[in-house]
Amino acid sequence: MEKQVGVTLAAIASALSWTLLGASVAVVILSAAVAVELVLVAALLLARQLRAERAWDLIIDGNEAPEADEVIQERRRLASPKRRQQYARSLTEALEAAERWHQILIAHRPPQAVRLLSNFAPEIRQISRQVRDERADAAGIALLARFLAGGSGSALYSADAEAIRSELARMTHLLNPHAHAQPHPAPNDRPAP
Repeated sequence: MEKQVGVTLAAIASALSWTLLGASVAVVILSAAVAVELVLVAALLLARQLRAERAWDLIIDGNEAPEADEVIQERRRLASPKRRQQYARSLTEALEAAERWHQILIAHRPPQAVRLLSNFAPEIRQISRQVRDERADAAGIALLARFLAGGSGSALYSADAEAIRSELARMTHLLNPHAHAQPHPAPNDRPAP
């Protein structure tokens, strides 16, 4: 799809130069090329996001094929200090929005379910610290990425406190650099408080 974007950009440049030279048909070609380019760029961005989300799922589940370039690239991207800081900051900002919900103008508030995060402030602060640690496992970072970007499919936006609690516990576990050596306990296997 990157090639199509490049070809369309070339058509735009050509049509723009013809438009500047006064060719009347060039305006129509330029308009059509710009419209096609916008659609292609939107499709390219969506395809990249879907590819990243699929890689996150593979990384989280530990089913990644070692030779899959997309998964290797996504794992490297997730492990970058810049990306880890971005995810930690996004999670912290979501918590801050939950804690000062009534101070935020209604038009600027995040989705209603974000308010539940205030019930999990200690867990969120711990996850934020873990994500910033360079030893954080990519599976936990991928789970956090999916939690933040998952839209209506994410526990964050489910308005289900138990689903959020479970996802945060799983994140804490997976962020541990030795997480894959220790299986995450199933809900029924956890010791009673």
